Amino acid sequence: MATINMNDLKLSMGIDPNASETSPMTSVAKKSEKGSMTVGRLQGRTIDESKALIKKVLAGATEPMTRSEIFKAMDRKNTPHLRNILTQLVDAGEVMEEVELAPNRLLTCYWYWLP
Repeated sequence: MATINMNDLKLSMGIDPNASETSPMTSVAKKSEKGSMTVGRLQGRTIDESKALIKKVLAGATEPMTRSEIFKAMDRKNTPHLRNILTQLVDAGEVMEEVELAPNRLLTCYWYWLP
């Protein structure tokens, strides 16, 4: 499974990776210069950049991935915010999702892939 870093994502989106980053003390919901909300205190990634990174990770996968695998490839933890972004991609039809129930019907596994 390939790991994608922030500089590669910025270059693929036509953004200068050497541009100044937001400081660690900036608010989580501060408006960025492009008008899209920034997320995360350390990386200052916008929601659109997070969506693009999720799709890029899935595009590089040879088989469906779990949420944890996707976020690990992004060097991020499995957080409610990232799960919400992934759900938005599923609702928009940009990412496919399958929910697998364990035989005990208590545990579930969510699988994601690109259509």
